[in-house]
Amino acid sequence: MKIGIVSTWFPAGAGYVSKAYREILEQDNEVYIYARQGKVMKGDSIWDDENVYWAKFHYNGIDLIDFKRWIKRKKIEIIIFNEQRYWEPVLAAKKIGVFVGAYIDYYKEDTIELHKVYDFVICNTKRHLGVFNWHPNCIYIPWGTDVNKFKPSERKKNDKVKFIFSLGWGGNSLIDRRGFSIMLQAFSGINKDCELLIYSQVSFPELLPKWRDIITNDKRISFIYGTYDPFPFSNGDVFVYPSKLDGIGLSLPEAISCGLPSITTNNPPMSEFIQDQYNGILIDVQHYHSRFDGYYWPLSICNAESLSAAFLTYINNAELLDIHSKNARDFAINKLDWKNNSKNLNLIIENIYNNNTTKPVSLEVEREILNIDKGYNPKISYRILIILKDIISQSSIVRAFIKYISKRAS
Repeated sequence: MKIGIVSTWFPAGAGYVSKAYREILEQDNEVYIYARQGKVMKGDSIWDDENVYWAKFHYNGIDLIDFKRWIKRKKIEIIIFNEQRYWEPVLAAKKIGVFVGAYIDYYKEDTIELHKVYDFVICNTKRHLGVFNWHPNCIYIPWGTDVNKFKPSERKKNDKVKFIFSLGWGGNSLIDRRGFSIMLQAFSGINKDCELLIYSQVSFPELLPKWRDIITNDKRISFIYGTYDPFPFSNGDVFVYPSKLDGIGLSLPEAISCGLPSITTNNPPMSEFIQDQYNGILIDVQHYHSRFDGYYWPLSICNAESLSAAFLTYINNAELLDIHSKNARDFAINKLDWKNNSKNLNLIIENIYNNNTTKPVSLEVEREILNIDKGYNPKISYRILIILKDIISQSSIVRAFIKYISKRAS
C-alpha cells in the first residue's frame, strides 16, 4: 500500500515520532512524508530523501490545493496525520477517498468526539487510550525506543553524580513545559558536590535571562548547545525530567534505555515509564492548572522540595543508583523495545483497511469541524509574522520589522 504521513519533519518530538512510524511501515509499504510547516531540513542527509515532500508554505501548515495534488500524484491510499490541529485537510483527504488515521497527541474537550471522522486512531500511552477507546478502530501500540541505538556506554564511572537535563527547543519559552525552572530551583537548593548537564537546542544567549543568571552563577552546571542524534544520555548518571505535560515524552524512554534512572513527575504518561524506587523516582505533583490553549489534560507542577530530595537520594546512595540503573535497562529491554511493541502495526492497519471503507462525513459534523477550525484562525498580523519568519531571510532589518509586527499582533 501507499501510505502518507503528514507531520512536521525535523529533529523534534513530532518529527522523531513520525520517523519511528515510517521505519515500521516501510517494512511492508511505500511510505511518503508530507512535511508541513516547521523547520525545513531540505538537503539534509538524515531528514531529506526522494519520498519527503516539503509542503508549500501556508499559515496553518497545509495548503489544501498543494496537499490534494500531493495525494493524487503519489496515489496515496492511507494517510496518518501526526498532531494535526486543523481539520479541513482531514476532510479534504476523505473526500478524495483516502483512508485516514491519526496518531493521538493533541486534543481538546470539544474535539475528542470529532475524531470519529478518522477511520482509525493510534494511541501510544494508556492515558490517550483511556480517552479514545470508544473509537471502533482504536489501535494501542505502547511507545518505546530503539534499544540498540539507546544503550548504556562502557565509559568510566563518574567520581560524582552527574544529572542530565534535555531542554530541547524550549530554552526561550515561558511555557516551560519540561519543568526547567523548577528543576533549576530544586538543584540550586542542594549544597552538594555534584554536576548538572543541560543540553539545549537553543543557544545560551537566547535563553530566558532568569535561567542564564542561575546557570552562570552555579559552577556545578554545564550548558551544552546543539542537536544530537542519538542524544548523549550516557554522559550523565541520572536523567531529570520534571515535565508539566507530555503527549509521550520521547526522552524519558530513551534515557531509561541508556540505563539512566530517571526523576520525573508522578503523573501520566511519565509515570507509565517510571516505577517509583525501581527504575527511578516519581515526584509528587504540588498542583494542577489548565493550559492556555485549552488542551484536554492540565499541567502538573512538581513539588520543588520533593525534587530536591530526589537529587539527594542519588547523591547520597551510590548503591541505590547502581540498582536503579540496572533496573532501567532491564525495563527498557522488556517493555520499551519499539520494534517489538510495533511489530503488528502493519498487519493491524492492513486488516482495518481491508475490512472497512472510509465513511463520508455528514454535513452536520463537517459544519462542526469547520467551526472548530475558525477558532484556530490567527489574526492577519500574526499570519504576516509567520510568513516573514518562515520565508524571508533573517536580515537585521527584517528582524526589526518582525519585532514590530509581533507587538502589533499581541
